[in-house]
Amino acid sequence: MALNISELIEATDLTNTDILHLRTITSIDKRITSNNLSIGLRSYLDKSIAYTILDSDINPIVFSTTAASNLTYDLPTLADNLHKIVRLMKIDAGAGTAILDGEGAETINGELTWILSKQYSYVEVIALASGWFVIDHYDAPFDSGWLLNEMGGSGVANWSNVHLGDDPTDPTDNVTHGQNKPLSELIHKLLISTDGTDNNSFSLELMNYTSAGTNIGFGANIDQIDLNNIKIQTGKNGLTFYNDSGVITVIDIEDWYYKNKVWIKR
Repeated sequence: MALNISELIEATDLTNTDILHLRTITSIDKRITSNNLSIGLRSYLDKSIAYTILDSDINPIVFSTTAASNLTYDLPTLADNLHKIVRLMKIDAGAGTAILDGEGAETINGELTWILSKQYSYVEVIALASGWFVIDHYDAPFDSGWLLNEMGGSGVANWSNVHLGDDPTDPTDNVTHGQNKPLSELIHKLLISTDGTDNNSFSLELMNYTSAGTNIGFGANIDQIDLNNIKIQTGKNGLTFYNDSGVITVIDIEDWYYKNKVWIKR
């Protein structure tokens, strides 16, 4: 059985300063228990299954390994956990999602859930009387990496009337970004590089070039396929960009690279 402070004092040769320190620590401990004060204390949970966060989990950081599953992490009741802080992070590259879910109708920034789709994405929330509120988050972007355009066959580029998808040899391929969001909630950037490096790259504005009011088939547009896929369709005559003289220049058969990046817009 644990000794109380009086018994501990009698059993030891503590000084008055030591006794004061013990009583201060005990007072702080009581305030932490009754008021959910963090004082830097956190618990760390490593989970590969769904989990309900407990009242006794001290401001937990939950590391989720989803693999191919969609795992839900239920927040505790607000009324019993005011000022509690919870962080959820997806740590693996599996296709599954980590879902933070308020109890019943309790919300996170006004929404019932917060979904993490990409590796290293996280969200941190605090419990207030009217709901859980996000105090920090990071949504890892989709990044295709530099892809050498070989839409015209092995070693042959073609930028005209093709899809700039994940497979740079397939002119009908789409971009599978895996962000689990509609196009209206995504930010997309198409980058072109002459040699597959960031140093020699530029961001392509997805524009349509017209002459004398006639669309002559240069440019590209983005179409939503579903929540995890988009299509980048180029014009029938390729793409265009402005060179250093401000002159519109055509990209149609250049042996260049492209990259797609997709972020969630929060």
